Amino acid sequence: MTPLRQVLEFHGRTGTAADGQYPYARASHLDLDGPAVAELVADVAAAVSRQAAAVSEAVYQVILREIAPLNDDKPLRALLASSVDSNVNTCLQIMQHRIDLAAVQAPTVAVEYARRLAQRGTPLTALLRADAAQEHGPVPDPQGRGDPRQASGREPA
Repeated sequence: MTPLRQVLEFHGRTGTAADGQYPYARASHLDLDGPAVAELVADVAAAVSRQAAAVSEAVYQVILREIAPLNDDKPLRALLASSVDSNVNTCLQIMQHRIDLAAVQAPTVAVEYARRLAQRGTPLTALLRADAAQEHGPVPDPQGRGDPRQASGREPA
């Protein structure tokens, strides 16, 4: 199974365009496990890797802007930047080198960042929203309070 197929199955996006289960497919005959798709994904990942620092910085800025509790502590912001950078590079390497997701572990710096947030009592929703923002862009406040920067119940710094 290709890394692309594994990611899609993990996120529940399998099937075909014809059955509506896989909204990203342009044609029902798309073979996600085929060598052409794997080569295309690897080529795209290699191209994006040349811009990895810019991608990491953009993701980091979105997280800080959208999730106020993660912007409170300067040393933690530095660790967040390292965590985002590590996650972006890991994802690109997985796609570029077709690494089986079963063999992948969270980067050490990402695990340490999560541990330190937990020690400081940061709401779990903030960490989950940051993780989702790395994958999909800004995530709305799960409690429906409008501005996602207000998820902690505090005013932005």
